[in-house]
Amino acid sequence: MSDDQKGFDPQYDDQKETGVILVGKALPKEDGSTYRKVELLLDEKESYLSEKDSEGTEKPIAFDVLEKITLYETAGGQQKYQCWLMESAQGKSINALHISRRAGKGAYGSHEVTLNIKAMFALHEYLSKLFSYDAPHKLRIPIVQPQREPADLLMSESQFVKLIKANIRSTDDFYKLLQVQKMELAVARLEAIINGDFENEVEIQKFLKENIWMFGNDYVHIVENGKINARNILDMVPQDFESYIDVIEVKLPTEKLFHFDESHKNYYCSSKLTKATAQTQNYIYELEGISQSEEYQRDNNCKIVRPKGIILFGSAEPLNEDEKRYLRILNSSYHNMQIITYQQLLEKAKNTLEILKSKDQ
Repeated sequence: MSDDQKGFDPQYDDQKETGVILVGKALPKEDGSTYRKVELLLDEKESYLSEKDSEGTEKPIAFDVLEKITLYETAGGQQKYQCWLMESAQGKSINALHISRRAGKGAYGSHEVTLNIKAMFALHEYLSKLFSYDAPHKLRIPIVQPQREPADLLMSESQFVKLIKANIRSTDDFYKLLQVQKMELAVARLEAIINGDFENEVEIQKFLKENIWMFGNDYVHIVENGKINARNILDMVPQDFESYIDVIEVKLPTEKLFHFDESHKNYYCSSKLTKATAQTQNYIYELEGISQSEEYQRDNNCKIVRPKGIILFGSAEPLNEDEKRYLRILNSSYHNMQIITYQQLLEKAKNTLEILKSKDQ
């Protein structure tokens, strides 16, 4: 294969310079698509992953996490891209950006990179010009260093609070505004889920865990470890303000709750609702079985005393009056469990939101 076929170009491969991004020409892949090589040389003594001491041995550099953000996450959280803004442990300045990719749950480690300040701005320059050049040609992007120190580009927490106090009547009003906006977005998302905008139960569970307030003011936290034993793994374990935990079993909004018996003129539970009821009762039983064990409660900082069960099940369409009546009768027969529909959860969330918005008006 000739140098030209390899994409070799003396201007890019023999005469590289620091502080310039070199974007190579498009090279073919087996599937018919193309790729480009992008390079940047930096003359840095420290890699920000480690540094060498006087004897030439490497030691890790200490960083504190200043800010963390999720760049992208697939439904259910299987694949995730995250970045961390790193702050020097010795000083109070931003020194690096750490980016990681998780291909599956718990699979961190191999796909990680840490960018120092120059590399961060180089990436910014590259992304800002990525779609503004003629694709068939190569590209040289000189890196323009910022006029100010990068640490000055971000506002400290104290500066942020001063700004808010100077521009809003009270910080309480500001935080309430943010809370209302977040809840409005959550209500809109729940409506979309009810209308079929979801992939699976895992996606719905993730959303509900982030919006546990929809189930009522008693619950303040979700216990991460839902595994009672090898055979019983709970969908959601809500924890109230006194640290007592319950069980929430999540089914799809498309499931049918009831069937109507024409001969007896009454409703009866669908097979899937009957199965979900038995499953939840079993979870409660198993959870009570470890109430005397301190290990689970200690490890999860919770208490197990007469846990209750909530089944979120079906009803993309509102129930009619007879169905509501039967559901109320059915729920009254359980002393430790309640069945609620997605429509009921939506109404509960809307009422909570309206109460918050009406306060202090």
